[in-house]
Amino acid sequence: MVKDPRMIGRGLRAGLALGLVSALLIACGAARSGGARNPNLITTDELRALNVSNAYEAVERLRPMFLRTRGVQSATAEAQLPVVYIDGIRQGGPEVMRTLPLTDVQEIRYISAADATTRYGTNHTGGAIEIRIRS
Repeated sequence: MVKDPRMIGRGLRAGLALGLVSALLIACGAARSGGARNPNLITTDELRALNVSNAYEAVERLRPMFLRTRGVQSATAEAQLPVVYIDGIRQGGPEVMRTLPLTDVQEIRYISAADATTRYGTNHTGGAIEIRIRS
């Protein structure tokens, strides 16, 4: 049985249209619900909702994995903590964030070891924590 090519074309167009509508509905629903949370970013909205006094406590509460050591390659090597940068300037280890009032912070982002090494140079086996200050 040979099908009419016009009917196949109509069916294909209808299927594509249905798929496009479905994708748009899913995207609109994600946008309305705020979408998926970025595990490497703490936003201004998340910071406002907290009842803590400094950046360290915010990270500890919202993304404790930022504070975990990483980078152990062998039994003799030491694990590394992330290096903290405030507005692009190296500050030290995570403890520095205890001195930064949460009211001054706009966002906090974790950068992987590979990306931190590309951006800031060597000695970032624990990654980096970038903090942007409110202007």
